[in-house]
Amino acid sequence: MTLKRLLEFLYTGNYDSNSHRNEVTSVSGPPAPQSDCNGSMLRHVQVCAIADYYDIPSLANLAHSKIKSASSSGCDAEALVGATKESLRATNDEALQEIIATLVVQNLDQLIAIDRLEDVMGDFGAKVLRMKVEALRTELRAKATLLAKSVARENETGEREKRAAARSNHMAENICLTVKRLRETKTCGNQHCAAQFNGHIEQFGSIDDPTFTIMCSKCPWGYRV
Repeated sequence: MTLKRLLEFLYTGNYDSNSHRNEVTSVSGPPAPQSDCNGSMLRHVQVCAIADYYDIPSLANLAHSKIKSASSSGCDAEALVGATKESLRATNDEALQEIIATLVVQNLDQLIAIDRLEDVMGDFGAKVLRMKVEALRTELRAKATLLAKSVARENETGEREKRAAARSNHMAENICLTVKRLRETKTCGNQHCAAQFNGHIEQFGSIDDPTFTIMCSKCPWGYRV
């Protein structure tokens, strides 16, 4: 069937990877629906192989572009395993193998989850990669923990600063209130004492940043230097 695609390409400059999808059907009914990637990736790899064998770079480039297009919306891990094994078995197309390697990296979690990493990398390579992936995950978890603690510390510092600012504002308000009361008070607060106050405190600046000066009774209220 791959030769038919080759002839189709030679006559038309293109080939249809789905033209023979229904040639083999299950006796129990039609095949289950497949995505473009799942249904055609292996066929595109086979086209790459025949393009490599007959040295037709334009056909190989077309197959490469079709693989990229078919896998752009995701790819089933089992289909990727089959395409990877076929690409390593049937051709030395380096551009194809680079595309497949990129897809393996993009779908690494799926391959690990279904325990098929050895099928695309071999036992030793898969063991090394699994160890590296686990080390990266451990490092990522540690960094996430440190980041969470850092955010918590920043939030705690921000809350302390807010409380300190609130206390400072409250103290300033109390001082301003005390000064106001002092201005309005002419005699001692002790009802048994008849002494008169002989001075006052003059407030300068704003409410947010006040300054105070002790003035004698001879200086008028609202005096400014």
